[in-house]
Amino acid sequence: MKNFNLFIFDLDGTLVDSADHHFNAFNMALNDMNYPEILYDDHLLNYNALTSKQKITKYQETYNILINFDEFNSLKQKHTIYIIKNKDYYNSDIYNSLKLL
Repeated sequence: MKNFNLFIFDLDGTLVDSADHHFNAFNMALNDMNYPEILYDDHLLNYNALTSKQKITKYQETYNILINFDEFNSLKQKHTIYIIKNKDYYNSDIYNSLKLL
């Protein structure tokens, strides 16, 4: 077996079920800025799998408002980190398999 010094892989949707993370962090940041939150179904249909920049652009167009992206993104990242540190969302089967590498 070959020895590897580095493994690169995408955790999002693989090791971590992060769709709900992004939905919750997005709404928490909107709430912090006193903007209306999006509904879960709306998130799944219109925002899921978009980058934060794409989500904010779509949100601004939908609600006809202007949001400071840097401020919003900073808040969203803060909430995402909080959610990840305080929730156990990883897929344990995949996690245990990766530990064997």
